Amino acid sequence: MQLTVELSLHPFNTDYKTLIKDFIAELNKREGLVVKTSVTSTMIHGEYGHVMETLSRSCLPGVMANMAVKCSLPSLFPVTS
Repeated sequence: MQLTVELSLHPFNTDYKTLIKDFIAELNKREGLVVKTSVTSTMIHGEYGHVMETLSRSCLPGVMANMAVKCSLPSLFPVTS
């Protein structure tokens, strides 16, 4: 099953640009994910298990120590390679 997650990161400190850029760079290293960034959020699309593992074990734990994360499941995500 395919899953799309939209994340908005809300930093707790002033060094937020580095934290957000590093987080997005880490997501982009993951094979099997489509990552699209905008000014206000990042959308991640891929196989359900892979998306959830990436977020829960790989990327989010370090990010969550420094910022609040808002997560939503949008109904439409145009996937293009």
